[in-house]
Amino acid sequence: MSGTTLNPQLPKSSVQRTYKALIADDHDIFRHGLKTLLNKYPFINFKGEASNGKELKKLVIKHRPDIIFMDLHMPGGHGVEATYEILENYPQIKIVVLSFYDDALTVERMMKLGAVAYLTKKISLKLLDAMFDNILNNLPYISPDAANNVALHKILPAPSSAPAMPEQCQWLAEEITLREKQVLKMTTQGFSQKQIAAQLHLSARTIETHKEKLMKKLGAKNQAELISMAHEYKLV
Repeated sequence: MSGTTLNPQLPKSSVQRTYKALIADDHDIFRHGLKTLLNKYPFINFKGEASNGKELKKLVIKHRPDIIFMDLHMPGGHGVEATYEILENYPQIKIVVLSFYDDALTVERMMKLGAVAYLTKKISLKLLDAMFDNILNNLPYISPDAANNVALHKILPAPSSAPAMPEQCQWLAEEITLREKQVLKMTTQGFSQKQIAAQLHLSARTIETHKEKLMKKLGAKNQAELISMAHEYKLV
């Protein structure tokens, strides 16, 4: 975090109430630093912190927060899956993604999934003020370094010889089990649920469960989007 002097003065229209906040990150030092930072904002009512996805889900049920500052890659449920599940049950919660990743694919996926902001962990305190000014007025926010990558992704053509797996998306591939990869590959090849079940010697219900888990992990809303994302992230 930068040493920039913090000046948490936002428009009065943004701070007419307090906002219950949670932090979810598996790095103790980062959680402590962010908590110290948030305590300087009078409109933030810090309610708790989690080091993994399971702890976060318990805190969400207990406190019903207004804002969650969430690391994208945590043990016990990564950010994509956690965002999907939380917003499915509590659509009013504002999720601010925190990540070392700034690639366009990851940023776009999280924003489409429903996150209100995407911050890389090298963000300055001055930009944190700008983020609050946006999200508390129901506007999205992406830190400039990540936003530049998104803009370039939309403008520049894809390289003709792209690597089999973009380095930035490696975290996502690691979250998918071998069985889920098999189901995903066969789904992209056009096999039906019953055909996949027969070839893998599993029940159709089991295949359906694998697909549901895949959609949560990738943030896909339906099978067509799941197939599209599998190709986009080069998972098959």
